[in-house]
Amino acid sequence: MYNNEEIMKCVDAARRNNGPIYFYNKRIIKEKYELLKNNLPKTFEIYYAIKANPFIGVVELLGSLGAGADIASCGELEIARRAGIAPDKIGFAGPGKTENELKKAICCTIAAINLESVPELLLVDTLAAGFGKKQPVCVRINPQHEIIKSGMRMGGGSKQFGIDEDTLDEFFTALSNLRNVEFAGLHIFAGSQVLDYQLLLDYFENVLKIAVHVKNNYSAPMKIINFGGGFGIPYFAGEEELDIQSFGKGIDILFKKYNVEKVFPETRYIVESGRYLVGECGLYVTQVLYRKKSWGKEYVITEGGINHHLAASGILGSILKKNYKIKVLNKYDAPIKQKYNIVGPLCTTLDSLANNIELPDVQPGDMIGIFNSGAYGFSASLLQFLSHKPPIEVII
Repeated sequence: MYNNEEIMKCVDAARRNNGPIYFYNKRIIKEKYELLKNNLPKTFEIYYAIKANPFIGVVELLGSLGAGADIASCGELEIARRAGIAPDKIGFAGPGKTENELKKAICCTIAAINLESVPELLLVDTLAAGFGKKQPVCVRINPQHEIIKSGMRMGGGSKQFGIDEDTLDEFFTALSNLRNVEFAGLHIFAGSQVLDYQLLLDYFENVLKIAVHVKNNYSAPMKIINFGGGFGIPYFAGEEELDIQSFGKGIDILFKKYNVEKVFPETRYIVESGRYLVGECGLYVTQVLYRKKSWGKEYVITEGGINHHLAASGILGSILKKNYKIKVLNKYDAPIKQKYNIVGPLCTTLDSLANNIELPDVQPGDMIGIFNSGAYGFSASLLQFLSHKPPIEVII
């Protein structure tokens, strides 16, 4: 969480900029990375999911701390390389990789292309042959097991992601006839934004069961087991922090139960994390332009709206609208006065950042801060909608 000194510095910087800003706090990123790293077995590698926040300063910082990169596009591959992340610490997932993207990944000799279909497997083999290379690949499996309390379910049931767990025979039959791909292991990502550590442990155990099955039934080497991620952060009132310490202890128990060191003696274990590493580092700051009343409700109109911060509107994955943690930064400790609806400047009723939120007396010129804005903020928003000036991004 931001301390008072950091908040005041952000307010001053936002006033000098004369426009909305996303701030990303280095201290918080470092603390979250170390917390995750220190509570996982030493054999685990952390890959940063660049999709969460591709700002180069954020990616460079995580790379300097030791993180690899989970990428989902050629653009993210370029960001990872610019940030100094080595090719052998990059994994490429996504159900719709283009031929050009695959060529660039093969040329870079990344750690693994995570395959999501048999046609993609055949295409990678053909492209690798053209470069005279043998490309390491992982099979991304869509497991039968699903994380029922995840923010977004990425596995279990019918999905566009990965190869269904019960159709692996087809994949390995095709693989056996190819010469320019090298099977490296598994990639499974079943859900995101999980706050219950026991659900995550159940999911990780299922990944281990699948890995044992694949090794035994297909005589497949297991150089990589990529568990995906799913580590969540509390956004809303009543949500509790993920108990990462208990999760780490549970992983130790699981590894002993499955005798992992003996069964998979030379395997790289990878977890992917985006939101958990950077979500809490972000603070979006925008100025109040007007205050008005309509049919008994108080409205605060700010310079930036869903064009800058779509996630705060609840449109990204929320069934019911819930308010992010929002404060009047220049009146941080002032007493609560009344409820407001915070809206942006756009010509649509969807442009709502908060409903019936309790705040101090709000006036034009006040600075509104939306916390937990480090993931799926700037890059996931409608930045071109109505052609307003975009916010700037800074790392502090």
